[in-house]
Amino acid sequence: MGALAAAGRLDDACAAVVAAWSLVQGLAGLAASGNLAAAGLAPDAGGDALLGLARRTAGMLHGSPGGNPDGA
Repeated sequence: MGALAAAGRLDDACAAVVAAWSLVQGLAGLAASGNLAAAGLAPDAGGDALLGLARRTAGMLHGSPGGNPDGA
């Protein structure tokens, strides 16, 4: 997102922030409500497993499947 902003593409950078925020907020809501578990999509118990799922999900949308969306 920083690269988009640095390239003067502020509208795209803002859209990327909103997309990531929406994805993580939606995933958190699905986990908290039990809907992920009901659909058989919940990770193993623990916050680290949910964090891993969030990172993999965001990474898939930001071009780094299975990895950290920050590229690290």
